[in-house]
Amino acid sequence: MKVSGKKDELIERISKNLSDDEINNEFENSTFVLTSEAEKFLKENKYIIYYYDNSLDEFISLEKYESLFKKSKVTDSIYEVLYRYYTNLANESVNNKQWDHYKISIGHIINISVDNISDLKLLKLHIKYFILEANNWICDDYSDYYNPSFNLEFNKSRNDLIVSLKLELNELQEIFDEAWSEVKIPSYTVTKADTFKKLILAFNGGDLNEIH
Repeated sequence: MKVSGKKDELIERISKNLSDDEINNEFENSTFVLTSEAEKFLKENKYIIYYYDNSLDEFISLEKYESLFKKSKVTDSIYEVLYRYYTNLANESVNNKQWDHYKISIGHIINISVDNISDLKLLKLHIKYFILEANNWICDDYSDYYNPSFNLEFNKSRNDLIVSLKLELNELQEIFDEAWSEVKIPSYTVTKADTFKKLILAFNGGDLNEIH
């Protein structure tokens, strides 16, 4: 093909004579480059990217998610908006005695808090979640208890935090005591001391279901 002519003519000549596959074979590392307008759009709507990057579509509809940000302040971070949302859900669950929903909301708060709060605060959230796991969660009618269902991914994250923080046993006990006092369930199937023992056994590699 001739290589003379204006840019538009060259583009038309290529598109008429070569398929997309043939063109792509000539440029192994071809990429798209965002325009300044596109970069501005992505910056203004980064919360949408966060929604898909973190698979939030599994837990909240896009419509509901967008409505949270339309009601928020411009200065609010994605974390602040989602933290308020899940904290409100947790409080509503406690008020309505929906203990399974309460635990799920705590799990969501853990997921959005990674890299947004200190490791100590994150560890306390993890311990709250473990307390709910170890105590089976109380069913809504208070008459029965769910079988234990330990989150192995959370267990690994919790153990990694304990290791990275290099906590002494008394320091871990102190964080556990704070978490225990903040968990809002009406009664427990396992005593405070036994729940702490389970936490230590799980940290030392014990099988969670056997521990229970």
